[in-house]
Amino acid sequence: MAAPELAQPESRPAPAARAGTSVLYLVFGIVSAIVAAFVVGLSASQALVLLGIPDPGPLTTYGLPAVRGVAEIAAVVTVGSLFFATFLVPPQRSGVLDLDGYRAVRTAGAAATVWAVCSALLVPLTLSDTSGQPFGEAVKPANLWRAVGQVEVASAWAWTLFLALVLAMLIRFAVRWSWVPYLLLLSVIALMPIALTGHSSSGGSHDMATNSLVLHLVAASVWAGGLFALFVHARRGGDHIDLAARRFSFVAGIAFVVMALSGIINSAVRVPFGDLATTTYGRLVIAKAVALILIGILGWAQRRRALPALEADPTSRGALVRFAAVEAV
Repeated sequence: MAAPELAQPESRPAPAARAGTSVLYLVFGIVSAIVAAFVVGLSASQALVLLGIPDPGPLTTYGLPAVRGVAEIAAVVTVGSLFFATFLVPPQRSGVLDLDGYRAVRTAGAAATVWAVCSALLVPLTLSDTSGQPFGEAVKPANLWRAVGQVEVASAWAWTLFLALVLAMLIRFAVRWSWVPYLLLLSVIALMPIALTGHSSSGGSHDMATNSLVLHLVAASVWAGGLFALFVHARRGGDHIDLAARRFSFVAGIAFVVMALSGIINSAVRVPFGDLATTTYGRLVIAKAVALILIGILGWAQRRRALPALEADPTSRGALVRFAAVEAV
């Protein structure tokens, strides 16, 4: 595929447009943190009582899900931006990243840094949550180094921190397209420590639960992250928008099917069908299923309305931006 040369400097977005994009990332992170803290707050105190674990305090009870929410948004943006630069827009003929791909890779670098910082915070937060000690005690170096290897999830976040840091550093040197697929692969590998630990990796049907969760996380990251990268690209007025939208629409359809099937399998392993309407976890599963259906409907509407409009006129981005914004939220 022949690729255009880099855009001229005057086609770069104004500082206000770049600032607006940064605000979007901030808003998505805040929304994720609030939603995660609220959902966990519905049952966290009851769970601690049932497990006989001392209450570590509100900083851990609400901080852990909030920071994890931001970490997962950062992970999704990292994977999605690298996926965008790898598959959705072409490089230059020389093999150097085009302006649109370069922007996406730099966005991935910033997101990977946030991912690493959140992972670092999640190590002591997880230890505090597991032990029932206040965060101030868990974060002390002596307690941290002694306990991190004994708590599987804390160890997984430590590995995530290492992989995200390596990814963020390598991204700084990426200027050629040939590097980006390997960076994308590394970003997916960085999802694995958490995917391979926790309640999907224990109990019955271990392999089925873990494999389905891995597929679920990868599909969700490519879909949600790619969607957000496409949305930002459309807002910036980037090139190849019709090509990027067509390619992403195809991938999103596959991701929807993978997410639905893997979600059904994972939920069936974790909670009996009869408990769906009678337990907090079951009700969350139902809510996620409804949300997935609604997002699928939005994606279908976008394919029916936005893509034909873009094929007719690549400058007609309004429908794509509106649908992508709602779907990304």
